[in-house]
Amino acid sequence: MSEIRDLTPDDAEALTALYEGYEWWADRESGDVRAALSETDVAVGVEDAGELVAAARVMTDHTYYAIVFDVARNL
Repeated sequence: MSEIRDLTPDDAEALTALYEGYEWWADRESGDVRAALSETDVAVGVEDAGELVAAARVMTDHTYYAIVFDVARNL
């Protein structure tokens, strides 16, 4: 069964591995992803059998705007 959960900086390696097949993600490294996650207010992932299979980050001002970034799923 799939589980939706918040992502933390500790998920940087799994998130980097999940997105490695996407051209727009190719230059990102785990350390930078860790830093990005630590500064992101809302980041969610979907796990299936303990493996991260989908994720997205939300950038928001918490009042008017929110934009979803880095949406991906296991290819």
